[in-house]
Amino acid sequence: MKSSNGKDRVAIPSAFYKILVHQSADGTVQTLAVMLPNDQTDLNGSAAIQYLQAHIRSIDEIQALTGLTFFPEIGPDGAGVKHTRAAGLWPYQGTPARSLVDAKCRKTAGMPY
Repeated sequence: MKSSNGKDRVAIPSAFYKILVHQSADGTVQTLAVMLPNDQTDLNGSAAIQYLQAHIRSIDEIQALTGLTFFPEIGPDGAGVKHTRAAGLWPYQGTPARSLVDAKCRKTAGMPY
């Protein structure tokens, strides 16, 4: 992509998304979609969970922004598949939410980007 001064540049997206799909044994499909800004937000514990919760989106919203169609088989007329959209984060057990900043692959502090 060309920048305003005519130089070739790498495009950096302003956000990224993750769409999770869970199908129960009875065939019911539940989706959870999150769209996060592409920044250096670094939160731990309950603040990280609240941040994710605040960025839950519908698949329709993400499709409108990307111009892509995800999972047409679970859409409104998707072959009779019963679909529900998660209203919140799915419950989980295990390691509490924590930052990845200390992970070896994230040694980016002070990088000029």
